[in-house]
Amino acid sequence: STSQKTRSVEVDVVSMMEQFSQESENLKRDTAKVHYNMGNIFFRKGEYKKAVLEYRKVLELVPQDPAAHFNLAFVSGEYLSDPVTSLKHYKEYLLLNPDAPDAGQVQEKILEMTLAVRMLIDSPIDRIPKVK
Repeated sequence: STSQKTRSVEVDVVSMMEQFSQESENLKRDTAKVHYNMGNIFFRKGEYKKAVLEYRKVLELVPQDPAAHFNLAFVSGEYLSDPVTSLKHYKEYLLLNPDAPDAGQVQEKILEMTLAVRMLIDSPIDRIPKVK
């Protein structure tokens, strides 16, 4: 009957869409792995800004990747003097991975980066004109 054929075609289309969606997710994950590995290569070569760009590409594809958050935080804080980015991604790392074996060290880094961010903010004392 026509109704059964229509239902069969609908099932096929849904099945194809699910398969396509899964292939798309796999491709996204594979592409993210390539960017992650490129980030690590750039890091080892001392090309920290390029490493950061690669880790950001990972997070565009897979926002929940704790390792990319950690690496982005580490490179930003230790090598690029960017405590704001570092703080944000260390926090994200712990949010995604609260039982991480290095959670204590990451908490210390969060404190260190919080203090660094505070030092970046103008304090009212800095705005007082100096007496000559």
